[in-house]
Amino acid sequence: MVTRGRGLALGIDLGASGGPLRADRPQHHAFEQGLIVELCGRDNEVVKLPPPPPVDLALLDRGLDVLLQGLRTIRRT
Repeated sequence: MVTRGRGLALGIDLGASGGPLRADRPQHHAFEQGLIVELCGRDNEVVKLPPPPPVDLALLDRGLDVLLQGLRTIRRT
């Protein structure tokens, strides 16, 4: 996993390590937990992390925890 981006637009590139990892698993996990994340890249291998609107820090922490749990699901296979 590699983070990429410009300015406030960041993404987690799951294909940068050379493996065929796709970001759909973490995306589905996040959606099941009530968090919507977008995918991008030629093979949907990047989880987009747009800058958040003004948000409560506790809610932001919860969203990041959900995303981290989703990223951990790709290591279990």
